[in-house]
Amino acid sequence: MTQDPKAYQNIINEIEIQSMLKSPSVVALRNVTKTKGTFYLQLEFCNGNDLENYLKIRGGRLPEQEARIIIRQII
Repeated sequence: MTQDPKAYQNIINEIEIQSMLKSPSVVALRNVTKTKGTFYLQLEFCNGNDLENYLKIRGGRLPEQEARIIIRQII
């Protein structure tokens, strides 16, 4: 855990923002537990690959149209 008050507040802000996000493209934050010096974030289970593995499976490149769809989802 950081002892910098500004960094601590940034963590709190990120948790608050993450808890407000509701999208099928964003992993949902289910619960937050804070113990002395540590935050534990319980996230939604995502069964599947990450983008890096997906690209490897697809040979390292995607057709432009598919890449556009993925980029829109990320944004």
